[in-house]
Amino acid sequence: MSKTRLSWKLVTVAPVLVAAAGVLAACGSGGNTGTTPTSASTASDTWYTAVKSCDMLDQSQLATLGFMGTGSVQENDSTQNSCEWTQSQLGSMGIVLASSTYSSLNGLGDPVTDVTIAGRPGKIAEDPSSVGGCDLAIEATSGSRAQIIVTVAGGSDKACSIAKQVAADIAPKLPSLSG
Repeated sequence: MSKTRLSWKLVTVAPVLVAAAGVLAACGSGGNTGTTPTSASTASDTWYTAVKSCDMLDQSQLATLGFMGTGSVQENDSTQNSCEWTQSQLGSMGIVLASSTYSSLNGLGDPVTDVTIAGRPGKIAEDPSSVGGCDLAIEATSGSRAQIIVTVAGGSDKACSIAKQVAADIAPKLPSLSG
């Protein structure tokens, strides 16, 4: 496979958005503080710094998707806040809350198409390689996004189905869109 889909260092200009699916760095469970944002239409583009990204999905939602347990914090700094879940027989799924617009999603050569999830504009890129991968980003505020990165056995259709469901599940926890 020439490219893989899981990295937590978000770079919007260079194609370093995703790397090393299945190679997990043990990042511990600390360092992610704050609460889920309320629906404030004046939300700052850095709202995600006060959010626990691993709490964006509850255990029932995770179970429905095939993922169990607590997510692992990957990054929590001024540019992004991300969490990853892995399931040995299924694959990996991550949520990246970032200071980057949804429209800057780079599909690493894969076609990027427009989507709307729970009334939020977004972009999606399928990786048609042998291991299914999907990147989906939806607008959180005018200058930030919620990105879902999924790499699973079963192909990109399955990966994108999971990514779309995650986006729909977390959309109500994002700041309200103004306008």
